[in-house]
Amino acid sequence: MYTDEEGRYVLVIGDLWNERVSLACIYAPTPATDVFWGTLLAFLRKFAQGHLLLTGDFNVVLDPYWDSMGGGSRGARGGRRGLHKLMTDLQLGDIWRTQHPLGRDYTYFSAPHGSYSRLDYLLGDSFWMQVTHKACIHDITWSDHAPVDISCIWGGGRTWP
Repeated sequence: MYTDEEGRYVLVIGDLWNERVSLACIYAPTPATDVFWGTLLAFLRKFAQGHLLLTGDFNVVLDPYWDSMGGGSRGARGGRRGLHKLMTDLQLGDIWRTQHPLGRDYTYFSAPHGSYSRLDYLLGDSFWMQVTHKACIHDITWSDHAPVDISCIWGGGRTWP
């Protein structure tokens, strides 16, 4: 397990049904700067092994048209640009958006602004895109964020989780 000094991300590496995987949980600052994304990219390049899956609160709306409603879009263009660069450089895709290309669902509600945004993502490489059977955004209940998860099927029909 690896983490940064500020506690904004943690990376766990292991084997899941004979596949080496790196699972990272991210909590991006608001606003997320190019320095943050560049530092995260360097960290992942140094420590990640095998198939990479990132999840967490990225505090950036990837696509304001599809991923926000009311009150304007969350995250400066710079934060969006930095996250897009990280995704491009690590060859990661937005798993939920891939499964729901025209979907509108949100992971964050801002009561003061009366707005909804999708700020929490599951970003995976081509392996995770292929094995993901279902990607879900659940209801916002006790927090201002909704849980997100995936169900995977691979190798002999085994499922995870």
